[in-house]
Amino acid sequence: MRDRKVFITKRIFFRFLLQFVAFLLFPIIFASNLYLSSAQQAKQSCIDSSLISLRHVRNEFDNYVNALDQIATQLMFEPKLDKIATISKPEYGSRQVHYIQEFGESLKAKMSSSKHIDSNFILLLKDVSAAYYRENAVFNLEFFYDKFLNYNNYTYQEWSDIIFQSSRPFFLPESQILYDGVNISAMTYVFPITAGYTGNKTVLFFINSAKLEEFCKGTDSNMNRNLFISGSDGEMLFKMVSSDIEFDSLNITSRIDGGQVEGFYFDTVENEKYMIVYARSQFKDIIFTEVIPQSVAMNKVNNIRKMTWYMVIAYFIIGIISAVSFAQRNSKPVNEVVNKLMPFLQKLNNTSDETHSNELDYIRTGVDYLKNTVQQTYDELKDIFLDRLFNGSFNNLEDMKQAGEKLNLNMNGSYYCVAVMELFFSNSEDEDTQKEIIQNTYEQLLQNLPEFVFGRVLRKYKISLLFMLKENDKNSLDGIMNFLLKTKSAIRQWEEIDAAAGVGRVVSTITDIQFSYEQALFTLNNAAKENQKVLQYDDLPSSSLENIFYYPIEMEHKLINSTKAGDRENVRLILDTIYKENIIKRKLTQRVGNLLMGNLQSTLLKICADSSVPQEYSQKIKRLNINMPQPIVIDEIIKIFLEICEAYSLKKANQKVNLSNKIINFVKEHYNDPMMGVPMVAGEFNFSESYFSQFFKECTGQNFSVYLEKYRIEKAKELICEDKYDLERIAIMVGYNSSNTFRRAFKRLEGVSPSTYKQSIFYKKALE
Repeated sequence: MRDRKVFITKRIFFRFLLQFVAFLLFPIIFASNLYLSSAQQAKQSCIDSSLISLRHVRNEFDNYVNALDQIATQLMFEPKLDKIATISKPEYGSRQVHYIQEFGESLKAKMSSSKHIDSNFILLLKDVSAAYYRENAVFNLEFFYDKFLNYNNYTYQEWSDIIFQSSRPFFLPESQILYDGVNISAMTYVFPITAGYTGNKTVLFFINSAKLEEFCKGTDSNMNRNLFISGSDGEMLFKMVSSDIEFDSLNITSRIDGGQVEGFYFDTVENEKYMIVYARSQFKDIIFTEVIPQSVAMNKVNNIRKMTWYMVIAYFIIGIISAVSFAQRNSKPVNEVVNKLMPFLQKLNNTSDETHSNELDYIRTGVDYLKNTVQQTYDELKDIFLDRLFNGSFNNLEDMKQAGEKLNLNMNGSYYCVAVMELFFSNSEDEDTQKEIIQNTYEQLLQNLPEFVFGRVLRKYKISLLFMLKENDKNSLDGIMNFLLKTKSAIRQWEEIDAAAGVGRVVSTITDIQFSYEQALFTLNNAAKENQKVLQYDDLPSSSLENIFYYPIEMEHKLINSTKAGDRENVRLILDTIYKENIIKRKLTQRVGNLLMGNLQSTLLKICADSSVPQEYSQKIKRLNINMPQPIVIDEIIKIFLEICEAYSLKKANQKVNLSNKIINFVKEHYNDPMMGVPMVAGEFNFSESYFSQFFKECTGQNFSVYLEKYRIEKAKELICEDKYDLERIAIMVGYNSSNTFRRAFKRLEGVSPSTYKQSIFYKKALE
């Protein structure tokens, strides 16, 4: 009897305990989901951070090569070049020697034309077997190669065949080069000169390995990076690695989609997991790849996941202890009744309630950590949003608004304006000290932001500010200028730094913010920075505009990307801006106008370097006479841009049709898989789920789930007509886990249940 009493009292206790544990599961599930969502956001933040770091490497390299292109383009249109290209070996004291001396001085001037470029170049003339470098000229290329320039992995004939083989710029992989008696390690940039009418000419630039390593290190504090620069054909051009990773084992070219500019994927190499991030060059057929151990790349994610489990365990332990305590207290009255009914049972001992302060403090700490992580992730995503807004990276206004809504940003302003402020150091502070000063200055600036500052981004020494205005009038602009002047004055109180700022025009639409940003940068770089002033774009002195054409490198990037994307509307908008700023607003001198036309011509040639552009456009561009009146030349250039854009648009449409057909065929082959759905198909074709859903609806006019359901029901109707299987079997054969789900879907589409449909089919057959 005693055993029965104990059994009853324990059963009452456990019944209460199970109820409290059941209630405990709800906050545990909620907390787990919350923490796992944060882990997912942190993972995306890690990926975005890695992509931003690699973009910096790519942009530094592209800017450097772009500067080399400008030197080569200037050399291409050098008036003396055609004359020099006809001189094979001059006699001493002849007039030809005078031409060579003049040309050598011109070369020297071009070599030192940019303080950002530290690379000398060599002009090679194949037909007259001559080489021009620095202030020297050597007639006999084989002699020059043997004595002054020697690659350790090429013979003269191999070297000559390679550098004169192509009409498009290309790179030679990093190698040891004996140049003018000095051993250097460098990657070679070969730029064929196709203009003119005299002979086969090319220019060699040496990009020193130290310079490439400087690009690769950038602003990243992590020096142990594994970075590769390669061609689209898989040939490695340069590497900076801190571990024994073989480039060939990565098999990058087969994993990268040819249409994607940048991205990432995870792979296992030699039994170790890596995250592989890649980005394509915006000008050349080059791929930048960084290989990061997954444990390093996902360190933040792993920390949050650990915190998640610690929090769940802590919640569970505290909850179980509390549940036991509550169960004991609530079971006590019932047990007392049992004791009265069964006086021979002893009273159960009650456990006093205990307070677990350590666990509670741990929970509070975990919640604070979660809040800080979410806020940090939000700030990073907002900075990325503003960067894309300034750089014109959104495809359309709808994408822009959707991204803003996801971040809970209200973009419904009347007018917008962008200012870019740059900080300068008068003393030679070390880099760490400069970073600390800049961060302190930036944090002080955030404390005094007026209400009309919508957003701000700090990138190295520049602070970009987006203003949202109610009116486009003098008072609004005065408010911006007063704020910037006060900020500059406050910054100057730090003795070692000063600031300058450029202010773009006020624009009325969100999509035009990119142009206000470019104008602010243009003003900063071409006028404000020199005198360390705060200057508006419209206040640039007209005398300075005559000698400066408006074509920022950011605008060239957008023009190239928009043309290759087939975005005719955006290409037209950018070209109209170039036309208004240079032809209407400025009175450019003939020389500066020719430089602008030459730069636009060079941009077209960069686009035409893509093998998908018909060769006829390259010839058409080279035949352009940039010495004609500027409006005529730029009209012809605009026409060519729009024609090439249309060609890309048609190609993109064809690719879209082909891809949609592949997706539909995949669905038809795997419709009977119960796992078939948006996640499965999106993963198969390397899409995000949201982008895949949008893409499928654009191609078919209906949601993927609706299309899949219709296709499955059609297949089910065919099987019903065959009369070989029962409805339970048919449901499984067309991809449904549950016959009830199948019946509901069938009735939703056909208006009748599958059994009724089956009866009607056989009734019709019987009548026939």
